[in-house]
Parts: sequence; C-alpha cells; structure tokens
Amino acid sequence: MGNSVEYVCSWLGLSKIGVIPALVNPQVRDLSLLHCIQVASCKAILCGPDQHKVLNSLTERTFIAHLPVYVWDTHRRHMEVKGAIDLQERLTAAPSHAPPKPDNVGYRSDLLYIYTSGTTGMPKAAPVTNSRAIFMITGTHYMTGMSKKDVLYIPLPLSHTTGGLLGVGQTLLFGCTSVIRNKFSAQNYWSDVCQYNATVGMYIGELCSYLLAAKERPEERKHKIHMMTGNGMRQDIWREFEKRFRVGAIREFYGSTEGNASLVNTTGKRGSLGFVSLILPKYYSVALLSCDLTTGKLTRSENGLCIQCKPGETGQLVGLIAKDDPAREFRGYVSQGATRETLVRDVLRKGDSAFLTGDLLMMDRQGYLYFRDRLGDTFRWKGENVSTMEVEAAIKMALGNTVDVVVYGVEVKGHDGKAGMATLLAQNNTLDLDALAQHLVAALPPYAVPRFIRITTELELTDTLKLKKYQLQQEGFNPKSIDDDMYFLNQADGQYVPLTKFLYQRILAGEEKL
Repeated sequence: MGNSVEYVCSWLGLSKIGVIPALVNPQVRDLSLLHCIQVASCKAILCGPDQHKVLNSLTERTFIAHLPVYVWDTHRRHMEVKGAIDLQERLTAAPSHAPPKPDNVGYRSDLLYIYTSGTTGMPKAAPVTNSRAIFMITGTHYMTGMSKKDVLYIPLPLSHTTGGLLGVGQTLLFGCTSVIRNKFSAQNYWSDVCQYNATVGMYIGELCSYLLAAKERPEERKHKIHMMTGNGMRQDIWREFEKRFRVGAIREFYGSTEGNASLVNTTGKRGSLGFVSLILPKYYSVALLSCDLTTGKLTRSENGLCIQCKPGETGQLVGLIAKDDPAREFRGYVSQGATRETLVRDVLRKGDSAFLTGDLLMMDRQGYLYFRDRLGDTFRWKGENVSTMEVEAAIKMALGNTVDVVVYGVEVKGHDGKAGMATLLAQNNTLDLDALAQHLVAALPPYAVPRFIRITTELELTDTLKLKKYQLQQEGFNPKSIDDDMYFLNQADGQYVPLTKFLYQRILAGEEKL
C-alpha cells in the first residue's frame, strides 16, 4: 500500500491481534516481490487498489496464486485485482467491539517485519519487536528534543523505518500529530508545511538535496519548522540548508532496521552522525573497528581480537550485542542464514559478538562520527538500498545466464548516494539494449534500474573467482578515460543511448535527469 492513514491502522490493528504484518515497499516488482512474500511466509496479502497490475502479473506464479488478497479501497473504485476481497465490505460487517487480546502478544514479541537489503542479496525481512520499537521511537523523541505538541510532516515511505516507525510512532506513543503525504514533492513541500502548521520535518538525505535544488518560494521562509530530523544529510549542504530554510536545528541520526548500532547527533555538529566518548568508550554500544576498506574484513591483533580505530582513521562500525537489552540485542532477520552472515565474534574480548553494519565511518578527535562509504553488494540511490545481486539477476534473466555482469554504484556530481552502473562482458557489441531496458523497467523498482551500462571484452577475477568491482567503481563513467562503449538511460523514453563526451558534461552540469 502507498502512504495513508489506513496503512498505519492496518499494521497496528493486525499487530494487536497477534498477526505480524510484513511492510513491503510498494515499488518492489516481479521476482523481488515474490521473494518478499515467500521469505516472510506470508498467509495473505493486503494492498491498495493501485497495486493491481503488479499483483495480477504474479497470480499465475507458484504459491502466490493460493493466497487471499484483501484490497483496501476507501474510494470504492472498481476492484481490479483478480479474485480480490473487498476489505471495506468486510469491515462494515465486522463487530465494532475490540477483539480479545491474544496470549502470544507481549513486550518482546514481534510487532512487524520491515524489509532491508542488509549488505548483500535480495531484500531481507527484519523482525521489529515491541520492545525495540518502543526503544527506537522513545529514543528519537527524547534525544532530538521533540514535545507532544509537535506536528510532524512525513513525506517518506511508511514501509521504511524512518517515516513509518520513528515518525508515525511519535503519534502512537506520544500523541504528536503526524501529517502524512502519499509521495514527496519538492514543489509542494513548504506549502504543505505551512498549511498544516508542521513544526518538525522528517527527512532522508536525498530529500534535503531536492529541496535545495528547487526554485525558491515564499513559503520556505514562513513556516513553523523548528527542527529537521532524519538520516543521510550531506555535510556539504548542511550549512546551506540551515541558512536558506531558516531551520533552527538539524538532528541527524544513524541506525538500521535490523541492527543494534544507533547514533544521534544531539548538538547539531555539521555532517556528524553522532558522538562516542573517547574517554569512556566501553559504556557505548558501538565500536569503530579497523578493516580492509575494500572488502570490509576486520583487522585483528596477535591475540585474535579486533583493533579499534584511532581518531582520523576510517573503519567499519559494529554494534556490540547484549541479550535482553532493547538497545543492544540483535534479532537479525527472519532467515537465520542471513543473520549469521552479519555477525562477528571475539570483537573486543573473547566470547563477545557484534553486528556488522557494513558502513565505513570516520571519527574525529572529539569523538564525532562521519559517514564515508558503504561496503558489500548494496549501494544507496534515491533514498533506497539497491542490491547489486538483485540487479545482476534481472540482467541475466534478460540476456541469459552465460553473460557475465557486474553491478555497482558510481558517484555522480551533485547527487546523493550512487547511481547504478552495470558492466557487461561481450566479445562483440550485439546485445539488445532496448530489450534489456524494457525488461529492467518492468522487473525492477525504478530506483534499482541501472543508469549506466558499460560493455567490455574483459573482466578481472579475484583469487576466489569473483568479478572485481572496486576498480570499475573508481573508473566511473567518464568517456574521456574509458575506451569501452558506454550507455546512459534516457528517462524520457526509458532506453539506453550512447554516452558521449557531450552527454557526460550535461550529466555533470545537472542538465540530464537521473
């Protein structure tokens, strides 16, 4: 479902009767959607009417054909999902008294599942317990300095933790007002904020960049926003954002749905994710560890323990695990195999364990932490985590499994995150890129479709026979320094066009839409 009041009421009501809702990103398509439904062992599907095309394309596939589909259509439009059950009719006929509280719902039981890419592979269902949800929502409320009188403006996807739990959770636990917009709009942002008297804005980094890129309008200086809180604001736009929009405070935080490594910047230090005391580091639940900056493999000393970074060094952030502690426990994913891949043992002392975030951070001499890069087979684009393995699988499905392909993210001037790029191994340039583009647009969420294609005649392998990505990432997509044929996804017609030097300059100048 898309953002709506009904979305929140649905998962909250289901949780209260002991059903675990799995919040699927409405942009997910095809095999990824099938995977999301299967990995959470779903027994039914609840959706909005705008998802009928996506669901109808899957009804002939395997197990999903046998799952009941409930459609919540408040506008009573024509039911276009095959075999769908009108939830509005069911609710009208249902009793109005509260159902009995189930015995299996408690403080430590699962509230819901939120999907995350982790650092590798397809989306993973991460269980969020009642205790963890209360800890995250309460921590956000008090660490950022919110009050019950605040009005939160939330244009972020409710299927994600930031908007759907940390944001809306302020209403559920503290009685704040939440203003939910179906989809972010830079053009309407400040007029919405003024219309609904919002006092706190929820953000992800890309949202802030889009607002700065938009034309100035009178509403952006007449609002009542006293604080912006979220994650991913770039250090180079922080000061400009504060000055242009006259926002009193920016409260950046860091964390992941499944992880136990959380940070909050409570002082407004520009560009920082948060703070760790250099005097009393053992009292913090996180540690910054020395590692190979290419592979992420942790460096160990002669005694077999990990080595903590010194100020100015870049390393991987980990969350130290402690059972029965909402702040430090680690439930991992529904899949136990995926959970084991994110754990490391014998970290600071023998027998302890920690959660690997897959993020490279740097700490300054005062203990403030700054984001540097993301490890593993994922990268962020348009505020979403993109799984390179998922994109590679979609490309091979279109071109055949015999085609070698490497997918990675490349930096683009003026844009947050990294744009997707795929390098294909082909002895002669006979690949049907038009058909490939058509398949990828249909099979992948819009944010996961590669913006750049590179066709080469040779790909290097690592010692373990894996295709090398690091060198390709560093080379980027500059036609002046790369002899291989390269292509750019034209957003107007959804086709790949040759990446010329002229087009390259237009991209750098921000004149081409990505």
